Amino acid sequence: MPFKGLNEEKRIYINLSHDAVMIMKHDMASFQVEHEATFINQVIENYIEEAEASILLAAETYREKLDEQLSGSGAGKLADKDKFVDAMVKKYIEDIKQRNGKYEKGEGFKFHLNKKNEQYLYGIQGGCREDISYNGNCGEYIKALLEEYCRKEFVEREMIYAKALFDEINDAIDLKRRVKATLVSGDKVKIEPYTITTDLLSMYHYVVGYEYIQGEDGEIQKNSFSCRITNLTEVQRLKESSLIFGEDFEEDRKKLDAEIRSKGAQFMCEGIMRYEIYFTDQGIRLYNRMLHLRPAVVHTSKDGHIYTFECSQKQIEFYIFKFGADAVVLSPKSLKDKFRQKYQDAINAYSAFS
Repeated sequence: MPFKGLNEEKRIYINLSHDAVMIMKHDMASFQVEHEATFINQVIENYIEEAEASILLAAETYREKLDEQLSGSGAGKLADKDKFVDAMVKKYIEDIKQRNGKYEKGEGFKFHLNKKNEQYLYGIQGGCREDISYNGNCGEYIKALLEEYCRKEFVEREMIYAKALFDEINDAIDLKRRVKATLVSGDKVKIEPYTITTDLLSMYHYVVGYEYIQGEDGEIQKNSFSCRITNLTEVQRLKESSLIFGEDFEEDRKKLDAEIRSKGAQFMCEGIMRYEIYFTDQGIRLYNRMLHLRPAVVHTSKDGHIYTFECSQKQIEFYIFKFGADAVVLSPKSLKDKFRQKYQDAINAYSAFS
């Protein structure tokens, strides 16, 4: 049955644990969402049918999987199969409820339900049947759903929050269609999506493919394209067929695969240059410990302090700048001068407040 008793303001009170609140704020910043209600409503819309917090739906899915597994193993016609399945499902439900009961209280607040979630949770035709699972308390249901969401890895949360973008891009790939994508900046690009992949440490998802740009001579240019999924605001699948999956484009696919492997999805559209960096003993220890965005070493000096890298300048800047005095750019001179100026600007800024 749907929930009852929604107030006229259509606001729900929930109380989230401290950890869940911190993760939610992190995700809002990462996904560039300004309002809590906007964020929460989108998580509810995208996750409510998959979350174990949706106990009855989850139990039905679990029962179906058990039946399939038993049938596949040849045990589908056992006399006590139904009793066994019932017992397993009952235990599954009990485990979910027990976990829900362990979520601690932290910060309480109210948020406004959007129309779609209001209809689903409270409408007679909405489809929600969790009223009995949560003793009529919709706030407890949403708390359980959000706490479950916040305990997932970030890449999983990214897929949940940006579900519409993932679905549209994956459909375009399956149907071999081009898409028009709108960036957070407002710019629009027409691309042939090839795949959705993560960076080397599986921190963020990127859509990779080819972008079509009209050059100054009027000719259409095809360039490698990579963009973090959550840096897109909208994706529209076009009727135009994607050529990248055709027999004549095997070399293009190999090129994209090679760029993903060698540069990583986040830097694959950047040019490759050679860099020499001097590391102190502490810098070497930091390099061995700091994995995020770390470029691979192609050569090390005899004394073990000068590392040579071949990667994009953006990657080397992001990674090396935070080493401070424990890493010094030796070449190229242009990057060495850029780092020197950045550090000098920082000294000047601090001096102004001394």
